[in-house]
Amino acid sequence: MAKKVLVTRKHGVEPAEALKRLQELTGDLEQKFGVTITPTADGATVAGKGVKGTATVRGADVTVDLDLGLPASLAAKKIEISINRYMDRYFA
Repeated sequence: MAKKVLVTRKHGVEPAEALKRLQELTGDLEQKFGVTITPTADGATVAGKGVKGTATVRGADVTVDLDLGLPASLAAKKIEISINRYMDRYFA
């Protein structure tokens, strides 16, 4: 059973600074969850075993949007909590 994790926050900084912070956040996600992060013009793509999605800066918002396959979906709540903690750290 696939699940979706979607976390959006207001970033409250200039877009270039928000993008810089998002790149730092995705670097942390890469280390913690073993996913591959590929930078894009407005953020990054996220890919890994049972995980794919995006992390983007659009307007005043920063969003992490992940589709979780079966193995990762079993830990969906834990993944969402971790992403929220990273968002707190980088965008509080």
